[in-house]
Amino acid sequence: MTTNNQKREEFLPKIAQCFADHGYRGTTTAILSKTCDVRENVLYRIWPSKKEMFLDCIEHIYEVTMTLWNELESDQENGKTRAELTLKYQAKDHGLFRYYRLVFAALMEDDPEIRKSLRNLYRRFQSFLTEAIGEHRRLRGISTQLDPQTSAWAIMGIAAMVDIQRELRILPTGDREKFLINASMQFLEG
Repeated sequence: MTTNNQKREEFLPKIAQCFADHGYRGTTTAILSKTCDVRENVLYRIWPSKKEMFLDCIEHIYEVTMTLWNELESDQENGKTRAELTLKYQAKDHGLFRYYRLVFAALMEDDPEIRKSLRNLYRRFQSFLTEAIGEHRRLRGISTQLDPQTSAWAIMGIAAMVDIQRELRILPTGDREKFLINASMQFLEG
């Protein structure tokens, strides 16, 4: 017998993709239930509201990203640091799931819970990157005036710019990859 938690895990990627495709306001529970191939009441047994589904999708973005980033550590190649591996991965696959669109949709909402969830998402990503940058600099013997926290925020800003470039088709894929790596390395190395 499938539990609500199992259904939640099964439905979350599909629901997140719907929100990424249609935005928060453009996504109805009818669209979500059709995407998950269930009746709306099945979704409401798992989540009390569309907003709760959306909030879970923001958390889903964090969990998926951290799972991918943490798996990189087990694939350490040629003595690359966690920061280097993360940047290399992000340059190649950044925006693959298009979850940035869900984040952009969330930015348009004035709802305090959605704002709190987004702040938490960004702060946790920044914390991970800060730690990875500090570790990278220690391992490489890099001394710089630019602190890891500021560098992490700068790299996240560069990533947001890459999302915009992807969405508006400003740069082709290969150029976006180069942009992300080259611009981010300036802040990684300090």
